[in-house]
Amino acid sequence: LFLAIAFLVIVVAFPVLLILFNAFWVNGSFNFSSALDILKEPETYQALLNSLIIASCTTVGSTIVGTFFAWLVTRTDLPHKTFMKGMFLVPFMLPSFIGALAWKMLLSPNAGFINQFFIDHFGFSGPIFNIYTYYGISGVEIMYLFPFVFIQVCGALERMDPTLEESARISGAGLFTITRKITIPLVLPSILSGALLIMLYSMAHFGTVAVLGIENGIYNIPTLIYERIHQSGGSFDAIRTGTVLATVLVVTAAFIIWLQRKILGSGHYQIIGGKSFRPMELKLRGLRYPLLIFCLAYIAFTILLPTAVIFLVGSLKTYGLSFALSNLSLDNYKFILFDYKVTRDAIFNSVTLGFTAAVITMFAGVMIS
Repeated sequence: LFLAIAFLVIVVAFPVLLILFNAFWVNGSFNFSSALDILKEPETYQALLNSLIIASCTTVGSTIVGTFFAWLVTRTDLPHKTFMKGMFLVPFMLPSFIGALAWKMLLSPNAGFINQFFIDHFGFSGPIFNIYTYYGISGVEIMYLFPFVFIQVCGALERMDPTLEESARISGAGLFTITRKITIPLVLPSILSGALLIMLYSMAHFGTVAVLGIENGIYNIPTLIYERIHQSGGSFDAIRTGTVLATVLVVTAAFIIWLQRKILGSGHYQIIGGKSFRPMELKLRGLRYPLLIFCLAYIAFTILLPTAVIFLVGSLKTYGLSFALSNLSLDNYKFILFDYKVTRDAIFNSVTLGFTAAVITMFAGVMIS
């Protein structure tokens, strides 16, 4: 117990206290007025509003997508469910930053490949898609964050005792009634847990907004912190401004956690775990293969298309050329992967940090739980 408390103090409490201390400690004393002046700036209000808009849209969209696909692969007779479940986890392993770069190449209003395709082949006078918007940023984040909800809901649905649903069905209740009054309330804690993770992640997310938002003047709190420090060349005043802005994220995260505990604490939930059950499956009948095609199309759109674009653009001899075979070459990959020392160092650092973090997190999680 002592080790668990000490670990939490070091990795959680100490950084938070350090942020708060640096935000309000000025010239040897606490000074709240200068911090309040920073928080009152219009740019801070706008960045906080942008963070809330993007995080809210991302959370709602990811929750709907993740819950729907989780229900589809656990409670229906969808073909190839095991394969589909594995494919829906792939976005969880891909950096959303790289996905944002791919979608910037596809849907930027000036040179996006999809926009250019419609202009060249369908006679449009200008771009029909603009990725540099709240909807574009949220859409990209949804593609890569919905597995947070998907994993949670899949686990809950697979562990849930189906006798309650079967009893309701025998009593004459319809599918909609069973889902609304039994299934959703039982998996609601898992849905909210996944949604909470997405909300917190999106509020503090830097990469997607940096790639797709800054170009159109859309800043969230993390990108505003980066912009202030970068413009000042890393001065102490800018770093202090960054810590003040970081307190906004700390307070927001604390409020979200409190809200989740309040919502879950006000209800009564009973979900069976540990014992193996065979969930009740809904027969899709004629919708089996249309829904399978829909799932495959979603995977192709969110995983294969961006990945293919990244690979093809990396193969171009000069950026801006068409994807004709004569314009493609593997020389770029040969140079980056085998001849460029920085890449080898980066791969080694990534593997080392990833492995170390995984081991430490595993032992810490087991110890604390």
